[in-house]
Amino acid sequence: MNTKGSKKAAPKSPLRIVLYGPQGSGKGTQAEVLAAKFDLPIITAGNILRSAMHKNTPFGRSIKRILDRGGLLPNPMTNKLMEPALKKFSRTGFILDGFPRTMPQLRFVEKIAPPNVVVLLHLSDAEAVRRLSNRRVCRREHIYHLLSKPPRRAGICDIDGLPLVQRHDDTPVAIRERLKLFHEQTEQVLRYFRKRGILVTVDGRPSILKVSQALQQALKVFLAQ
Repeated sequence: MNTKGSKKAAPKSPLRIVLYGPQGSGKGTQAEVLAAKFDLPIITAGNILRSAMHKNTPFGRSIKRILDRGGLLPNPMTNKLMEPALKKFSRTGFILDGFPRTMPQLRFVEKIAPPNVVVLLHLSDAEAVRRLSNRRVCRREHIYHLLSKPPRRAGICDIDGLPLVQRHDDTPVAIRERLKLFHEQTEQVLRYFRKRGILVTVDGRPSILKVSQALQQALKVFLAQ
């Protein structure tokens, strides 16, 4: 019961986490760990783009052509695809993987659902190419790695028995093009979040378990501030 002159506690802001890192840094895996820990939905830009691409509409085919070259979609196109999910979970919180990548995308997100925690999984370009060249996925986006997380049966998904394939954008040429774009565009966004004081950096080289432990410890310290 409130007494005269007492103040109500300010409502706690929803936890809106953005995960960054070069391709192959383990963002998807760590997003799942954080989603379970904080009970948050994951908004994955890559999955949303591929879902639109697989609809085989003119819009979807234009997306496919760009992604197959290892490029990134124009900002207005990407913003349009991401807007419904951002609005849906803005008030309850989310884990955002792979977006925003550019300053125009960042300004778009800040108007709808400004992030309050940003995580960078740091990984060298050479390690990113090595990891992604060995990645395989099924049609339902279950992910495997030929070196660190192979399927029980070669070429077959353990979960649903679907064939495993290499994504068109997981070839070395496409990977290097995406890494180039990451350095040219996304690092500007990271500098912005660093100035805001909400960027947490974690080494993405160790095992999945060790990265997860380091990430959760870093977030624990950050959220306690």
